[in-house]
Amino acid sequence: MVQYIESPATVTVTVNMVAGYPVPNVNIVLYANGTQIGSKSMTIAKGQSDSLAVQITGLGSYNITAHATASNQFGTVEGDSIPIEIVVGEKPSIVWG
Repeated sequence: MVQYIESPATVTVTVNMVAGYPVPNVNIVLYANGTQIGSKSMTIAKGQSDSLAVQITGLGSYNITAHATASNQFGTVEGDSIPIEIVVGEKPSIVWG
């Protein structure tokens, strides 16, 4: 499903930690059309969350994905988000004649 958003558009990815002991270190990388547009390292305790917000100002269509890496002394896990497509445009105006 394509989402239409007025420019500038803010894309936010939120990580909710439902399990993890000891507390894992999490690195999030956000991509638009395969190009990195933001990243954040975070330490999230069980039951807590943290977010990364990035603003997109260019008009056009973007395929947005996020990649997460979480690690602690027991190992590392990685995963990718389900991609979403957004179209960033100007606010439409109506001119009555």
